[in-house]
Amino acid sequence: MKGQRLVASPAIPRTYRLSLPSFAGLFVVAVCIAVMMPAVATERKGKKGPKKTTTKAPKAGDTRVNKTDGAEMVFLPGGKFTMGGKGDTYGPDQEPAHEQSVKGFWMATKEVTRGQYRKFMKANPKWSIEGASADICDGVYLRYWRESFAETKDDNLPVLNIPWSAAVAYAEWAGGRLPTEAEWEFAARGGKQLEYASSTGKYSTKIMRFNAESPVPVGSYPPNPYGIYDLAGNAEEYCSSLHKEYPYQADDGREDLTAPGARITRGGSWKECIYQRARSACRAKLLQGLCRGLVGFRIASSP
Repeated sequence: MKGQRLVASPAIPRTYRLSLPSFAGLFVVAVCIAVMMPAVATERKGKKGPKKTTTKAPKAGDTRVNKTDGAEMVFLPGGKFTMGGKGDTYGPDQEPAHEQSVKGFWMATKEVTRGQYRKFMKANPKWSIEGASADICDGVYLRYWRESFAETKDDNLPVLNIPWSAAVAYAEWAGGRLPTEAEWEFAARGGKQLEYASSTGKYSTKIMRFNAESPVPVGSYPPNPYGIYDLAGNAEEYCSSLHKEYPYQADDGREDLTAPGARITRGGSWKECIYQRARSACRAKLLQGLCRGLVGFRIASSP
Protein backbone atom coordinates (compact mmCIF):
# COMPACT_ATOMS: atom_id res chain seq x y z
CA MET A 1 0.00 0.00 0.00
CA LYS A 2 1.10 3.51 -0.72
CA GLY A 3 3.08 5.02 2.10
CA GLN A 4 3.40 1.77 3.90
CA ARG A 5 7.01 0.61 4.66
CA LEU A 6 7.89 -2.84 3.48
CA VAL A 7 9.92 -4.96 5.87
CA ALA A 8 12.21 -7.62 4.31
CA SER A 9 11.75 -11.17 5.51
CA PRO A 10 14.70 -12.57 7.51
CA ALA A 11 17.07 -14.65 5.32
CA ILE A 12 16.81 -18.36 5.73
CA PRO A 13 20.24 -19.86 6.57
CA ARG A 14 21.78 -21.66 3.58
CA THR A 15 22.07 -24.90 5.55
CA TYR A 16 18.36 -25.16 5.80
CA ARG A 17 17.63 -24.33 2.21
CA LEU A 18 17.35 -27.98 1.12
CA SER A 19 14.54 -29.22 -0.96
CA LEU A 20 12.80 -32.47 -0.21
CA PRO A 21 14.51 -34.26 -3.09
CA SER A 22 17.93 -33.30 -1.64
CA PHE A 23 17.08 -34.87 1.72
CA ALA A 24 15.89 -37.96 -0.07
CA GLY A 25 19.19 -38.19 -1.97
CA LEU A 26 21.22 -37.96 1.20
CA PHE A 27 19.12 -40.64 2.79
CA VAL A 28 19.69 -43.00 -0.13
CA VAL A 29 23.50 -42.42 -0.01
CA ALA A 30 23.57 -43.06 3.74
CA VAL A 31 21.67 -46.32 3.33
CA CYS A 32 24.03 -47.49 0.57
CA ILE A 33 27.08 -46.76 2.70
CA ALA A 34 25.58 -48.63 5.64
CA VAL A 35 24.88 -51.64 3.45
CA MET A 36 28.31 -51.69 1.76
CA MET A 37 30.54 -51.22 4.82
CA PRO A 38 30.18 -54.77 6.25
CA ALA A 39 30.94 -56.22 2.80
CA VAL A 40 34.07 -54.10 2.42
CA ALA A 41 35.21 -55.04 5.92
CA THR A 42 34.65 -58.72 5.17
CA GLU A 43 36.59 -58.46 1.91
CA ARG A 44 39.51 -56.76 3.65
CA LYS A 45 39.49 -59.35 6.39
CA GLY A 46 39.58 -62.15 3.84
CA LYS A 47 42.58 -60.74 1.98
CA LYS A 48 45.96 -61.92 3.25
CA GLY A 49 49.10 -59.87 2.81
CA PRO A 50 52.40 -61.31 1.65
CA LYS A 51 53.78 -63.99 3.94
CA LYS A 52 56.73 -62.99 6.03
CA THR A 53 59.72 -65.18 5.28
CA THR A 54 61.69 -66.00 8.37
CA THR A 55 65.08 -67.62 8.15
CA LYS A 56 65.45 -70.35 10.70
CA ALA A 57 68.66 -70.10 12.69
CA PRO A 58 70.89 -73.11 11.97
CA LYS A 59 71.56 -75.61 14.74
CA ALA A 60 74.69 -77.62 15.49
CA GLY A 61 74.99 -80.48 13.04
CA ASP A 62 72.62 -79.04 10.44
CA THR A 63 73.78 -79.69 6.89
CA ARG A 64 73.13 -78.06 3.55
CA VAL A 65 74.48 -78.31 0.02
CA ASN A 66 76.27 -75.35 -1.53
CA LYS A 67 74.44 -74.58 -4.78
CA THR A 68 77.49 -73.38 -6.68
CA ASP A 69 79.93 -76.24 -6.23
CA GLY A 70 77.80 -78.94 -4.59
CA ALA A 71 79.87 -79.02 -1.40
CA GLU A 72 78.17 -80.45 1.68
CA MET A 73 78.36 -77.93 4.51
CA VAL A 74 77.86 -78.64 8.21
CA PHE A 75 77.02 -76.03 10.83
CA LEU A 76 79.37 -75.74 13.78
CA PRO A 77 77.79 -73.98 16.77
CA GLY A 78 80.81 -71.99 17.83
CA GLY A 79 81.94 -71.54 21.41
CA LYS A 80 85.07 -71.47 23.51
CA PHE A 81 88.07 -73.78 23.28
CA THR A 82 91.77 -73.83 24.07
CA MET A 83 93.73 -72.78 21.01
CA GLY A 84 97.39 -73.71 20.62
CA GLY A 85 99.41 -75.92 22.90
CA LYS A 86 102.87 -76.84 24.01
CA GLY A 87 105.38 -76.02 21.31
CA ASP A 88 107.79 -78.58 19.88
CA THR A 89 110.44 -78.81 17.19
CA TYR A 90 107.77 -78.91 14.50
CA GLY A 91 105.55 -76.22 15.94
CA PRO A 92 107.33 -73.82 18.26
CA ASP A 93 104.82 -71.07 17.47
CA GLN A 94 101.89 -72.99 18.95
CA GLU A 95 102.45 -71.24 22.26
CA PRO A 96 100.98 -69.85 24.33
CA ALA A 97 97.89 -71.98 24.63
CA HIS A 98 95.02 -69.58 25.17
CA GLU A 99 91.26 -69.51 25.44
CA GLN A 100 89.62 -68.61 22.16
CA SER A 101 86.03 -68.29 21.05
CA VAL A 102 84.41 -68.40 17.63
CA LYS A 103 80.90 -67.66 16.42
CA GLY A 104 78.84 -70.33 14.71
CA PHE A 105 79.82 -70.98 11.10
CA TRP A 106 79.38 -73.38 8.20
CA MET A 107 82.27 -75.56 7.06
CA ALA A 108 82.62 -77.91 4.11
CA THR A 109 82.72 -81.50 5.29
CA LYS A 110 85.31 -82.33 2.61
CA GLU A 111 88.26 -80.72 0.88
CA VAL A 112 87.72 -79.12 -2.52
CA THR A 113 88.11 -81.74 -5.23
CA ARG A 114 89.54 -81.63 -8.70
CA GLY A 115 86.02 -82.01 -10.08
CA GLN A 116 84.80 -78.98 -8.17
CA TYR A 117 87.87 -76.99 -9.16
CA ARG A 118 87.23 -77.92 -12.80
CA LYS A 119 83.84 -76.15 -12.56
CA PHE A 120 85.57 -73.13 -11.07
CA MET A 121 88.09 -73.01 -13.91
CA LYS A 122 85.32 -73.20 -16.48
CA ALA A 123 83.59 -70.22 -14.88
CA ASN A 124 86.89 -68.38 -14.34
CA PRO A 125 89.14 -69.00 -17.38
CA LYS A 126 92.02 -66.98 -15.96
CA TRP A 127 92.52 -69.78 -13.41
CA SER A 128 92.29 -72.58 -15.97
CA ILE A 129 95.33 -74.61 -16.92
CA GLU A 130 95.33 -73.00 -20.37
CA GLY A 131 94.44 -69.47 -19.28
CA ALA A 132 96.55 -69.12 -16.13
CA SER A 133 99.64 -66.98 -16.27
CA ALA A 134 102.78 -69.03 -16.78
CA ASP A 135 104.46 -67.37 -13.82
CA ILE A 136 101.85 -68.45 -11.26
CA CYS A 137 103.79 -70.36 -8.64
CA ASP A 138 106.86 -70.29 -10.91
CA GLY A 139 105.11 -72.53 -13.39
CA VAL A 140 104.09 -75.32 -11.02
CA TYR A 141 100.43 -74.32 -10.80
CA LEU A 142 98.37 -77.55 -10.78
CA ARG A 143 101.50 -79.55 -11.55
CA TYR A 144 100.26 -82.65 -9.73
CA TRP A 145 97.13 -82.51 -11.81
CA ARG A 146 99.07 -82.11 -15.06
CA GLU A 147 102.01 -84.40 -14.36
CA SER A 148 102.36 -86.51 -11.24
CA PHE A 149 98.77 -87.75 -11.14
CA ALA A 150 97.83 -86.98 -14.75
CA GLU A 151 96.98 -90.61 -15.37
CA THR A 152 94.56 -90.57 -12.44
CA LYS A 153 91.15 -89.50 -13.71
CA ASP A 154 89.48 -89.52 -10.30
CA ASP A 155 87.85 -86.11 -9.85
CA ASN A 156 87.31 -86.83 -6.15
CA LEU A 157 90.98 -86.31 -5.34
CA PRO A 158 91.72 -83.06 -3.51
CA VAL A 159 92.95 -80.24 -5.72
CA LEU A 160 96.61 -79.43 -4.99
CA ASN A 161 99.37 -77.13 -6.26
CA ILE A 162 97.38 -73.93 -6.13
CA PRO A 163 98.33 -70.58 -4.59
CA TRP A 164 96.47 -69.08 -1.66
CA SER A 165 94.97 -66.43 -3.96
CA ALA A 166 93.35 -69.14 -6.11
CA ALA A 167 91.80 -70.70 -2.99
CA VAL A 168 90.41 -67.29 -2.01
CA ALA A 169 89.04 -66.75 -5.54
CA TYR A 170 87.40 -70.18 -5.51
CA ALA A 171 85.81 -69.59 -2.09
CA GLU A 172 84.36 -66.27 -3.24
CA TRP A 173 83.03 -67.84 -6.46
CA ALA A 174 81.36 -70.55 -4.35
CA GLY A 175 79.72 -67.92 -2.14
CA GLY A 176 81.94 -68.57 0.88
CA ARG A 177 85.40 -67.88 2.21
CA LEU A 178 88.39 -69.68 3.67
CA PRO A 179 88.11 -70.60 7.35
CA THR A 180 90.08 -68.50 9.79
CA GLU A 181 92.85 -70.23 11.69
CA ALA A 182 90.70 -70.14 14.83
CA GLU A 183 87.72 -71.68 13.04
CA TRP A 184 89.89 -74.40 11.53
CA GLU A 185 91.29 -75.42 14.91
CA PHE A 186 87.85 -75.24 16.52
CA ALA A 187 86.63 -77.71 13.88
CA ALA A 188 89.69 -79.93 14.33
CA ARG A 189 89.14 -80.12 18.08
CA GLY A 190 85.76 -81.73 17.38
CA GLY A 191 84.09 -80.16 20.38
CA LYS A 192 86.21 -82.41 22.61
CA GLN A 193 89.59 -80.67 22.61
CA LEU A 194 91.02 -83.52 20.51
CA GLU A 195 94.80 -83.59 20.37
CA TYR A 196 94.85 -84.90 16.80
CA ALA A 197 92.47 -83.78 14.08
CA SER A 198 91.21 -87.32 13.45
CA SER A 199 87.99 -89.19 14.11
CA THR A 200 89.21 -90.39 17.52
CA GLY A 201 91.64 -87.65 18.48
CA LYS A 202 94.52 -90.13 18.20
CA TYR A 203 97.24 -90.58 15.60
CA SER A 204 96.94 -93.58 13.32
CA THR A 205 97.51 -94.05 9.60
CA LYS A 206 94.44 -96.29 9.65
CA ILE A 207 92.19 -93.29 10.25
CA MET A 208 94.05 -90.53 8.38
CA ARG A 209 96.01 -90.23 5.13
CA PHE A 210 99.50 -89.71 6.49
CA ASN A 211 102.97 -91.00 5.49
CA ALA A 212 101.62 -92.33 2.18
CA GLU A 213 102.62 -92.35 -1.48
CA SER A 214 99.72 -90.29 -2.80
CA PRO A 215 96.51 -88.56 -1.77
CA VAL A 216 93.19 -90.39 -1.85
CA PRO A 217 89.65 -89.33 -2.76
CA VAL A 218 88.25 -86.97 -0.15
CA GLY A 219 86.22 -88.61 2.59
CA SER A 220 88.04 -91.94 2.41
CA TYR A 221 88.67 -91.98 6.17
CA PRO A 222 86.19 -91.61 9.06
CA PRO A 223 84.98 -88.08 9.90
CA ASN A 224 85.64 -86.33 13.18
CA PRO A 225 82.88 -85.78 15.78
CA TYR A 226 81.59 -82.77 13.82
CA GLY A 227 81.21 -84.89 10.69
CA ILE A 228 84.21 -83.33 8.92
CA TYR A 229 86.66 -85.44 6.89
CA ASP A 230 90.41 -85.22 6.35
CA LEU A 231 91.25 -82.43 8.77
CA ALA A 232 94.35 -84.50 9.50
CA GLY A 233 96.23 -85.59 6.40
CA ASN A 234 95.34 -86.00 2.75
CA ALA A 235 95.66 -82.31 1.75
CA GLU A 236 97.20 -79.71 4.03
CA GLU A 237 94.71 -76.84 4.11
CA TYR A 238 94.88 -73.10 3.62
CA CYS A 239 93.34 -70.77 6.18
CA SER A 240 92.51 -67.12 5.59
CA SER A 241 94.86 -65.95 8.35
CA LEU A 242 98.29 -64.38 8.08
CA HIS A 243 100.99 -66.09 10.09
CA LYS A 244 101.38 -64.06 13.30
CA GLU A 245 102.36 -64.84 16.85
CA TYR A 246 99.82 -66.03 19.39
CA PRO A 247 97.50 -65.25 21.01
CA TYR A 248 95.19 -65.21 18.01
CA GLN A 249 93.33 -61.92 17.60
CA ALA A 250 90.99 -61.57 14.63
CA ASP A 251 91.18 -57.77 14.68
CA ASP A 252 94.97 -57.35 14.65
CA GLY A 253 95.29 -57.40 10.86
CA ARG A 254 95.87 -61.12 10.38
CA GLU A 255 92.49 -61.49 8.65
CA ASP A 256 93.23 -58.74 6.13
CA LEU A 257 92.97 -60.52 2.77
CA THR A 258 94.93 -57.78 1.01
CA ALA A 259 97.97 -57.87 3.31
CA PRO A 260 101.23 -59.43 2.10
CA GLY A 261 102.97 -62.20 3.99
CA ALA A 262 102.78 -65.93 4.62
CA ARG A 263 99.39 -67.53 5.20
CA ILE A 264 98.59 -70.30 7.65
CA THR A 265 98.20 -73.91 6.51
CA ARG A 266 96.88 -76.63 8.79
CA GLY A 267 96.40 -80.37 9.17
CA GLY A 268 99.48 -81.88 7.54
CA SER A 269 99.34 -83.81 4.29
CA TRP A 270 99.39 -87.30 2.80
CA LYS A 271 103.17 -87.15 2.38
CA GLU A 272 104.04 -86.15 5.95
CA CYS A 273 106.03 -88.64 7.99
CA ILE A 274 106.17 -86.37 11.04
CA TYR A 275 103.19 -87.31 13.19
CA GLN A 276 103.19 -83.97 15.03
CA ARG A 277 101.90 -82.35 11.83
CA ALA A 278 98.57 -84.07 12.47
CA ARG A 279 98.07 -82.33 15.80
CA SER A 280 95.10 -79.98 16.03
CA ALA A 281 97.38 -77.21 17.31
CA CYS A 282 100.15 -77.58 14.73
CA ARG A 283 100.71 -74.51 12.54
CA ALA A 284 102.50 -74.25 9.21
CA LYS A 285 102.76 -71.40 6.71
CA LEU A 286 103.25 -70.74 3.02
CA LEU A 287 104.01 -67.56 1.12
CA GLN A 288 101.04 -66.35 -0.90
CA GLY A 289 102.72 -66.69 -4.28
CA LEU A 290 103.87 -70.28 -3.82
CA CYS A 291 102.23 -73.62 -4.57
CA ARG A 292 102.90 -76.97 -2.97
CA GLY A 293 101.77 -80.38 -4.08
CA LEU A 294 100.67 -81.05 -0.52
CA VAL A 295 98.35 -78.09 0.03
CA GLY A 296 94.67 -77.78 -0.84
CA PHE A 297 91.73 -76.20 0.98
CA ARG A 298 88.08 -76.33 2.00
CA ILE A 299 85.52 -73.54 2.21
CA ALA A 300 83.60 -72.03 5.09
CA SER A 301 80.84 -69.41 5.37
CA SER A 302 79.03 -67.35 7.96
CA PRO A 303 75.32 -67.92 8.75
